[in-house]
Amino acid sequence: NYPSVEFDSVKPVLNFNNGMITSSFTVEVTEDNFDYMIIKPLNGDEIKVTEKNYEISGDEDNLRYEITVYDKAGNVSDYRSIYLDNQAPVLTATGYNGSDVPVENGKSYQKVTVNITDGSLKKVVLLNEDGSEKEVLKTFDDNYVTEKMVYEGTFKDEGTYTIKGVDRNNQEVSITFTIDKTAPKRTSANILEYNADNNLGTYYVKTGDTIHAYVSFDEPLAENPTIVFVN
Repeated sequence: NYPSVEFDSVKPVLNFNNGMITSSFTVEVTEDNFDYMIIKPLNGDEIKVTEKNYEISGDEDNLRYEITVYDKAGNVSDYRSIYLDNQAPVLTATGYNGSDVPVENGKSYQKVTVNITDGSLKKVVLLNEDGSEKEVLKTFDDNYVTEKMVYEGTFKDEGTYTIKGVDRNNQEVSITFTIDKTAPKRTSANILEYNADNNLGTYYVKTGDTIHAYVSFDEPLAENPTIVFVN
Protein backbone atom coordinates (compact mmCIF):
# COMPACT_ATOMS: atom_id res chain seq x y z
CA ASN A 1 0.00 0.00 0.00
CA TYR A 2 1.29 3.41 -0.96
CA PRO A 3 0.95 6.29 1.54
CA SER A 4 -1.29 9.17 0.45
CA VAL A 5 -1.29 12.81 1.39
CA GLU A 6 -4.10 15.29 0.79
CA PHE A 7 -2.95 18.82 0.03
CA ASP A 8 -5.37 21.63 0.95
CA SER A 9 -4.27 25.23 0.65
CA VAL A 10 -7.72 26.77 0.05
CA LYS A 11 -9.19 28.66 2.97
CA PRO A 12 -12.82 27.97 3.94
CA VAL A 13 -15.49 30.42 2.80
CA LEU A 14 -18.45 31.77 4.78
CA ASN A 15 -21.31 32.43 2.37
CA PHE A 16 -23.24 35.30 3.93
CA ASN A 17 -22.97 39.07 3.81
CA ASN A 18 -20.57 40.71 6.18
CA GLY A 19 -22.23 43.09 8.64
CA MET A 20 -25.78 41.75 8.22
CA ILE A 21 -28.28 42.43 11.00
CA THR A 22 -30.85 39.83 11.99
CA SER A 23 -33.01 38.47 14.82
CA SER A 24 -31.26 35.09 14.78
CA PHE A 25 -28.90 33.33 12.41
CA THR A 26 -27.71 29.79 11.71
CA VAL A 27 -24.12 29.54 10.48
CA GLU A 28 -23.92 26.75 7.88
CA VAL A 29 -20.44 25.59 6.81
CA THR A 30 -20.03 23.64 3.54
CA GLU A 31 -16.27 23.07 3.87
CA ASP A 32 -15.53 19.33 3.37
CA ASN A 33 -12.33 19.53 5.39
CA PHE A 34 -14.05 21.45 8.22
CA ASP A 35 -12.47 21.28 11.65
CA TYR A 36 -14.15 23.93 13.84
CA MET A 37 -15.45 27.49 13.92
CA ILE A 38 -14.90 30.29 16.40
CA ILE A 39 -17.84 32.57 17.25
CA LYS A 40 -16.95 35.61 19.32
CA PRO A 41 -19.51 38.10 20.66
CA LEU A 42 -18.06 41.56 21.06
CA ASN A 43 -18.89 41.69 24.75
CA GLY A 44 -18.00 38.12 25.75
CA ASP A 45 -15.77 35.08 25.43
CA GLU A 46 -15.34 33.24 22.16
CA ILE A 47 -17.18 29.97 21.52
CA LYS A 48 -15.51 27.02 19.78
CA VAL A 49 -18.00 24.98 17.72
CA THR A 50 -17.18 21.64 16.10
CA GLU A 51 -20.54 21.20 14.34
CA LYS A 52 -21.03 22.58 10.82
CA ASN A 53 -24.34 24.23 11.74
CA TYR A 54 -24.69 26.57 14.71
CA GLU A 55 -27.58 28.91 15.60
CA ILE A 56 -26.81 32.32 17.09
CA SER A 57 -29.75 33.75 19.02
CA GLY A 58 -30.56 35.86 22.06
CA ASP A 59 -32.28 38.97 23.36
CA GLU A 60 -29.72 41.43 22.06
CA ASP A 61 -29.68 45.03 20.85
CA ASN A 62 -27.20 45.32 17.98
CA LEU A 63 -24.61 42.91 19.45
CA ARG A 64 -21.82 42.09 17.01
CA TYR A 65 -20.61 38.50 16.52
CA GLU A 66 -17.44 37.63 14.59
CA ILE A 67 -17.29 34.17 12.96
CA THR A 68 -14.16 32.40 11.67
CA VAL A 69 -13.86 28.85 10.23
CA TYR A 70 -10.78 26.59 10.44
CA ASP A 71 -10.17 23.48 8.36
CA LYS A 72 -8.08 20.43 9.23
CA ALA A 73 -5.16 21.68 7.13
CA GLY A 74 -4.95 24.83 9.23
CA ASN A 75 -6.47 27.17 6.65
CA VAL A 76 -8.53 29.99 8.14
CA SER A 77 -11.48 31.76 6.53
CA ASP A 78 -11.87 35.50 6.31
CA TYR A 79 -13.98 36.51 9.27
CA ARG A 80 -17.60 37.49 8.85
CA SER A 81 -19.68 39.51 11.28
CA ILE A 82 -23.39 39.63 12.05
CA TYR A 83 -25.37 41.91 14.35
CA LEU A 84 -28.08 40.36 16.50
CA ASP A 85 -30.96 42.72 17.28
CA ASN A 86 -34.18 41.65 19.01
CA GLN A 87 -35.00 44.90 20.79
CA ALA A 88 -37.14 47.65 19.27
CA PRO A 89 -36.12 51.27 19.85
CA VAL A 90 -37.08 52.72 23.24
CA LEU A 91 -39.27 55.83 23.08
CA THR A 92 -39.90 58.20 25.99
CA ALA A 93 -41.72 61.52 25.77
CA THR A 94 -42.28 64.34 28.25
CA GLY A 95 -45.09 66.85 27.78
CA TYR A 96 -45.73 70.20 29.44
CA ASN A 97 -49.20 71.27 30.61
CA GLY A 98 -48.31 73.62 33.44
CA SER A 99 -45.88 70.97 34.68
CA ASP A 100 -43.87 68.16 33.11
CA VAL A 101 -45.87 64.96 32.62
CA PRO A 102 -45.34 61.67 30.73
CA VAL A 103 -46.89 61.85 27.26
CA GLU A 104 -49.86 59.55 26.62
CA ASN A 105 -50.63 58.43 23.09
CA GLY A 106 -53.33 60.60 21.50
CA LYS A 107 -53.36 63.31 24.22
CA SER A 108 -52.72 67.10 23.95
CA TYR A 109 -49.87 69.15 25.41
CA GLN A 110 -48.39 72.65 25.16
CA LYS A 111 -45.03 71.20 24.11
CA VAL A 112 -43.48 67.72 23.89
CA THR A 113 -39.91 66.43 23.98
CA VAL A 114 -39.39 63.00 22.40
CA ASN A 115 -36.37 60.77 23.07
CA ILE A 116 -35.70 57.62 20.99
CA THR A 117 -32.77 55.35 21.87
CA ASP A 118 -31.51 52.21 20.13
CA GLY A 119 -28.29 50.33 19.43
CA SER A 120 -28.97 50.32 15.68
CA LEU A 121 -31.26 53.31 15.20
CA LYS A 122 -31.73 53.76 11.46
CA LYS A 123 -34.11 56.67 11.07
CA VAL A 124 -36.73 58.83 12.76
CA VAL A 125 -39.65 60.14 10.71
CA LEU A 126 -42.80 62.18 11.09
CA LEU A 127 -45.85 60.51 9.57
CA ASN A 128 -48.17 62.79 7.62
CA GLU A 129 -51.92 62.22 7.50
CA ASP A 130 -51.64 60.88 3.94
CA GLY A 131 -49.16 58.20 5.09
CA SER A 132 -46.07 59.90 3.66
CA GLU A 133 -42.97 60.36 5.81
CA LYS A 134 -40.78 63.36 6.60
CA GLU A 135 -37.34 62.38 7.83
CA VAL A 136 -36.25 64.21 10.98
CA LEU A 137 -33.14 62.11 11.66
CA LYS A 138 -30.86 61.18 8.78
CA THR A 139 -31.03 57.54 7.71
CA PHE A 140 -27.98 55.55 8.83
CA ASP A 141 -27.18 52.96 6.16
CA ASP A 142 -24.00 51.58 7.70
CA ASN A 143 -24.22 52.37 11.40
CA TYR A 144 -22.12 49.42 12.53
CA VAL A 145 -21.73 50.70 16.05
CA THR A 146 -22.32 49.21 19.48
CA GLU A 147 -23.06 52.29 21.59
CA LYS A 148 -26.64 53.48 21.93
CA MET A 149 -27.80 55.92 19.27
CA VAL A 150 -30.09 58.73 20.44
CA TYR A 151 -32.59 61.08 18.81
CA GLU A 152 -34.14 63.92 20.82
CA GLY A 153 -36.54 66.51 19.47
CA THR A 154 -38.87 69.12 21.00
CA PHE A 155 -42.19 70.00 19.34
CA LYS A 156 -43.75 73.41 20.09
CA ASP A 157 -45.78 74.33 16.99
CA GLU A 158 -49.49 73.56 17.11
CA GLY A 159 -50.65 70.46 15.27
CA THR A 160 -50.95 66.70 15.58
CA TYR A 161 -47.75 64.68 15.27
CA THR A 162 -47.00 60.99 14.81
CA ILE A 163 -43.30 60.28 15.23
CA LYS A 164 -41.73 56.90 14.49
CA GLY A 165 -38.30 55.41 15.12
CA VAL A 166 -36.99 52.46 13.06
CA ASP A 167 -33.85 50.38 13.67
CA ARG A 168 -31.73 48.51 11.12
CA ASN A 169 -33.69 45.31 11.78
CA ASN A 170 -36.88 47.24 10.84
CA GLN A 171 -38.28 47.16 14.37
CA GLU A 172 -40.45 50.21 15.07
CA VAL A 173 -41.81 52.37 17.85
CA SER A 174 -44.16 55.35 17.49
CA ILE A 175 -46.33 57.84 19.37
CA THR A 176 -49.04 60.36 18.41
CA PHE A 177 -49.72 63.62 20.27
CA THR A 178 -51.19 67.06 19.69
CA ILE A 179 -49.64 70.44 20.50
CA ASP A 180 -52.39 72.88 21.57
CA LYS A 181 -51.42 76.32 22.88
CA THR A 182 -54.71 78.10 22.15
CA ALA A 183 -56.52 79.36 25.24
CA PRO A 184 -60.17 78.30 25.75
CA LYS A 185 -62.82 80.60 24.31
CA ARG A 186 -65.77 81.89 26.32
CA THR A 187 -69.01 81.87 24.31
CA SER A 188 -72.32 83.39 25.42
CA ALA A 189 -75.53 81.49 24.73
CA ASN A 190 -78.55 82.96 22.99
CA ILE A 191 -82.10 82.11 23.95
CA LEU A 192 -83.69 79.55 21.68
CA GLU A 193 -86.89 79.04 23.67
CA TYR A 194 -88.01 81.01 26.65
CA ASN A 195 -90.96 80.60 29.02
CA ALA A 196 -91.84 84.01 30.45
CA ASP A 197 -94.05 82.53 33.19
CA ASN A 198 -91.34 80.75 35.14
CA ASN A 199 -88.14 81.88 33.43
CA LEU A 200 -87.39 78.35 32.25
CA GLY A 201 -85.90 77.86 28.86
CA THR A 202 -83.55 76.07 26.53
CA TYR A 203 -80.38 77.87 25.60
CA TYR A 204 -77.90 77.16 22.83
CA VAL A 205 -74.48 78.10 21.44
CA LYS A 206 -74.11 78.55 17.72
CA THR A 207 -71.70 79.80 15.09
CA GLY A 208 -73.59 81.19 12.17
CA ASP A 209 -76.43 78.72 11.61
CA THR A 210 -74.60 75.80 13.26
CA ILE A 211 -75.89 74.84 16.72
CA HIS A 212 -73.16 73.35 18.91
CA ALA A 213 -74.84 72.66 22.24
CA TYR A 214 -78.17 72.79 24.05
CA VAL A 215 -78.59 73.46 27.75
CA SER A 216 -81.94 73.12 29.54
CA PHE A 217 -82.73 74.25 33.07
CA ASP A 218 -85.38 72.91 35.45
CA GLU A 219 -85.10 75.78 37.92
CA PRO A 220 -86.20 79.38 37.28
CA LEU A 221 -83.49 81.73 36.01
CA ALA A 222 -83.33 85.50 35.85
CA GLU A 223 -85.16 86.97 32.91
CA ASN A 224 -83.03 86.86 29.71
CA PRO A 225 -80.01 85.25 31.41
CA THR A 226 -76.60 84.96 29.76
CA ILE A 227 -75.12 81.46 29.86
CA VAL A 228 -71.35 81.32 29.35
CA PHE A 229 -69.74 78.18 27.92
CA VAL A 230 -66.02 77.38 27.87
CA ASN A 231 -65.01 75.49 24.73
